[in-house]
Amino acid sequence: MFLKKLMFSSILLCASLCCPEEDIEDCSLVNCVAVDNSIYITFVDNTSGENLITDGTYDATQIEIVDLDSNPVNFELQKDFENEDTLVVDLQNTTIGNQDYRILLGDTVSFNFTLTTFSGAGSICCGPYTGIDNASLTGIEGEFVNQGTLPIAITVFIL
Repeated sequence: MFLKKLMFSSILLCASLCCPEEDIEDCSLVNCVAVDNSIYITFVDNTSGENLITDGTYDATQIEIVDLDSNPVNFELQKDFENEDTLVVDLQNTTIGNQDYRILLGDTVSFNFTLTTFSGAGSICCGPYTGIDNASLTGIEGEFVNQGTLPIAITVFIL
């Protein structure tokens, strides 16, 4: 009797170890999008459609970004694929939740940008990603692209 139980247990163990698990995803075949927790802001003339940094109307010294506590927020200017200047704010070390920024452009343009984020789980192979619950501009007109997860691109229309 003991021998029968031992043989049955051995066969059962062998069968369960030898069966391929079909529910395991092969992540070597998945091409994940790189995590980019950034805000990309382009300042455009509302009438002509010209990029106001590329055309020289504004430069980096005339731009200031502060948080609600008036702490300066670091940014850099980068060229996009069309050789247009874009302001980039890296949110890599920013906490998840509400972020409020005041953006000053020259002596005359001032507006607020609010972003509410959450931690997205991603998938078995990719992620996690930073999701966007809400993004809004106050005091100026603008347009959002890629809303859903970071990065987010914003075109701000300057009168």
